[in-house]
Amino acid sequence: MSEIIKLADLPCHIDDRGEIQMLFERTDFKSVSRIKCLPNTFRARHKHDEFHYSEILEGQLEIYHVELDEQQRCKYKPTKHIVNKGEIILTPSGLFHEMNFSCFTVFNCFSNKPRSQNDYEAGLIRYPTISLKKIYDNWKD
Repeated sequence: MSEIIKLADLPCHIDDRGEIQMLFERTDFKSVSRIKCLPNTFRARHKHDEFHYSEILEGQLEIYHVELDEQQRCKYKPTKHIVNKGEIILTPSGLFHEMNFSCFTVFNCFSNKPRSQNDYEAGLIRYPTISLKKIYDNWKD
């Protein structure tokens, strides 16, 4: 599953020239995208055959993750994370996710697969009518 990585917690080399902070090491990214999102919008509502990290540069991301069964129902209550500026979150391959933005947000997306429109669509399964936010808010234990 996912966990939030706080950039302030990552190792940093500091000397009289400044600092170097290693965000990712030993990775095989094929795509890095900068994404800008307007307030009160959402993205995703899909799953794909890639993993991606989202690094918040400005604003805030509310992200939900869950596995779906064969009938496209949630196997468990979706996981909700609030990701702030200076934090990174992983979305694993094959995990249904939804991103919600309450304010203007800018984030970098680091993916292990190419993200030209054709490449992106080839590995994507959309579920546009499923709102994980609504499912999360209305989940009965």
